[in-house]
Amino acid sequence: MKSKIIIVLTPPRIEFLKHLDEVVFKNKCKFFLIETPEIDSFYDYLLGRITVDDFLLDIELEYPEFTKELHILAKKIFDNYKISVIPVDPYAKISQEVKIAAFFKKLNEVLRDLLSKYIAILELRISQVLRDYYLAQARKDFDKLVELTVKFAKLDAQRIKFRCELRARKIAELIKSGMLHGLIIIHTYHLHDILVRYLQEKLKDVEIEVINLQKIVLNKLGISMPTHPGRELTLRYVYGEKIDPEEERLLGARSVLYVRLIPKHELRPSNEIEYPHTLKDLEILSFVNRLSYDECKSYFYNVLVK
Repeated sequence: MKSKIIIVLTPPRIEFLKHLDEVVFKNKCKFFLIETPEIDSFYDYLLGRITVDDFLLDIELEYPEFTKELHILAKKIFDNYKISVIPVDPYAKISQEVKIAAFFKKLNEVLRDLLSKYIAILELRISQVLRDYYLAQARKDFDKLVELTVKFAKLDAQRIKFRCELRARKIAELIKSGMLHGLIIIHTYHLHDILVRYLQEKLKDVEIEVINLQKIVLNKLGISMPTHPGRELTLRYVYGEKIDPEEERLLGARSVLYVRLIPKHELRPSNEIEYPHTLKDLEILSFVNRLSYDECKSYFYNVLVK
């Protein structure tokens, strides 16, 4: 049976999940592929044997509330829409195994091949940059924070490319084997849009449609979103684009301010404010993108850490 893929680029914010739900419900797909590690407890959760909170104990949570709501939606898709929900994220699964093994000082048990060793080394390098970032933050060292932001973006770009490549390989394998067929909807984070290119390269005879949920919301609100400096940096590295060192530092500086100004808690939509995070992003990005490097530095010292 001929397959068609719809890739839904989803920012990790709760306010976008209702639109992901709408895409799945409207298109009546056969399979919904969620970007989450394939582990036994996922299927236990899907089948109602454990709660969503029990399942979340087994995975990494960069955005805890969003991740919880995403998996609640996955169960709704499975239970109510009678759609097969399949977790596909080989990188996250191996990365998780590596971190757990490292915690218990049993790394040798999981470093079985070059793949796991590469992921372990990459995650170790990323963790070191994050530790250095928190130290620079404690020392209120703006220039060091900018340097580490750029370094993190380069490493994160490597991780994104490899994560999406592994995911594309797995999806292509499932389609070519006949295990996936008909209409397939793939959830992926909006920063992982290179997955589209990788799947197009591996599945040349499969129609691929892309739906960007952020664009849907921005069109609905009638606004355009200023450039997100951290996302811009990362995606420039992902796609191998050249970037001038001064522009690199400027984007890093603006990103440092953005990280300090954005609320640390996840914003939930309400009857009064349907898209709180989008509006907050608009407010902060409109401000930081007007600043030069020196103005970013001055604002950091005179306002944020005074």
